[in-house]
Amino acid sequence: MKLAVLSVLVVTVAAAGCGHGNDGVDGAGPGSGGAAGPDGGGGAGGTAGTTGKGGVGGVAGEGGAGRTSATGGAAGTGGAGGASGKGGAGGTSGCATPPVAPSGHAYYADPVNGAMSNDGSQSKPWGSLSAIIAAKKLPPSNGATVQPGDAVYLMTGSHGDVSLNAANPDFITLAAAAGQTPMLSSLKMDSASHWILSGLTVQALNNGGYVFGIRVDGSDLVLEGNAVLSQADVSAWTQSDWQTKALYYAINASGNCISLLNNRMTNVKFGVGISGTNLLVRGNTIDHFGDDGIDFGQGTGSGTIGNIEISGNVITNNLDIGDGNHNDGIQGWVLNGTTGHDVTIESNVVIVKTDPNLPWKGSMQGISEFDGAWDGIQITNNVVMAAAYHGIALYGAHNSTIINNTVFGNFVAPNGDVNETWIGVFDNGGSPPVNVVVRNNISGLYSLAGTGVTADHNVLTTNPQTNFVQFNRTTFQYDLHPAPGSVQLGYGSTQLAPAYDITGAQRVPPITAGAYQ
Repeated sequence: MKLAVLSVLVVTVAAAGCGHGNDGVDGAGPGSGGAAGPDGGGGAGGTAGTTGKGGVGGVAGEGGAGRTSATGGAAGTGGAGGASGKGGAGGTSGCATPPVAPSGHAYYADPVNGAMSNDGSQSKPWGSLSAIIAAKKLPPSNGATVQPGDAVYLMTGSHGDVSLNAANPDFITLAAAAGQTPMLSSLKMDSASHWILSGLTVQALNNGGYVFGIRVDGSDLVLEGNAVLSQADVSAWTQSDWQTKALYYAINASGNCISLLNNRMTNVKFGVGISGTNLLVRGNTIDHFGDDGIDFGQGTGSGTIGNIEISGNVITNNLDIGDGNHNDGIQGWVLNGTTGHDVTIESNVVIVKTDPNLPWKGSMQGISEFDGAWDGIQITNNVVMAAAYHGIALYGAHNSTIINNTVFGNFVAPNGDVNETWIGVFDNGGSPPVNVVVRNNISGLYSLAGTGVTADHNVLTTNPQTNFVQFNRTTFQYDLHPAPGSVQLGYGSTQLAPAYDITGAQRVPPITAGAYQ
């Protein structure tokens, strides 16, 4: 299903963390940037990765991204006539540094051919991961065989329901063995720390309630390259089936220093829910979902939320499953008088429909915060195609920016009118916005509060078919690079403009409005 979607979705996004150091073909555009080096401890930053080399006349790609520490890979070096590429994105600073590779012992789990009487070696693997936990071979059990610094590699087969609650002093890795597809029914972590979970598939059906695929609480947790789904083929599902069978959340994470990287979620109600501080949600794919794509908020009404990065995610194909939810691509909220702070929402693609055969297209809003107080939300380089008024919307935000985004959509209102999606900044229950900058965007509509907002160099167009290489609401095919001669070319301001566009291409004057330079 994902490949079919991507063949329709022409929009190109270079998510952070995917630099490989390859050379560009001479004169043929970008080479990819260097991979990130090891992250520095305590947020000191990582060693720069190898630089990529641009082709002649091309543009070098971006460096690789750090996983949790402050500094990513070095910028790629431009070829003759080309510009240097973007340096790798950093992660959350002040967090523990996960290893590039486990430093301790390697153990193996094989639910088909293994046995708990074995020694856990590759030739004599243990059984399933759930059996390993039951046999007390993992912390926090006293005398556990697996210790911090070690790794357990999982073979193909069913590893059952997995629950982990160890607060480790150093990272333990649970990962798919090379070429293997380990399956879990659920994964739960309570008050856990220093775990890396990679390459796992979590698949389960809901029971009409609140069943989660992965639910974690703790600190210094990395979930990378996992797949979460309710069921692979849901073509026969009715709206009622979606309400009762789809996982409530694919991944729900709360705590401090948690990274969700390059995971794939499909056929679920909600994709990602996060709450806490120092949270990184980067490079994930959420496709065919019934409610929200990514929620960042204070669900319990206590604690703090801030220092969050949501970047390079692709969120597509939202459904109206008839449950009454107001669907959102990316949504934030805080409760009980707390102020959420320092949130970066950058280079995401949020498109309500790219699958021509999608049943019951949802009335999905784009990127927004509606409830509570927020200070320091930076929304840049995003592509949004929504099916509601709110393409990008901030309510009562302070010290925030909406810069170089591409926002469109259309929908039919209850009175039958066809309406356009907007970029909006609004009062929040009598609390006006303060120091919000709206600049270098392109959209079909703007709705901006009369005070507290600086707006300039924004393109308003009601005929986007003429502004982009491809914009087809009938076939759901979009290539939102500027069309030759389009009005947004050179229309932007250099002031506060991001140094790179959604693909990692360097922005050089004259600045183009929208997500693509």
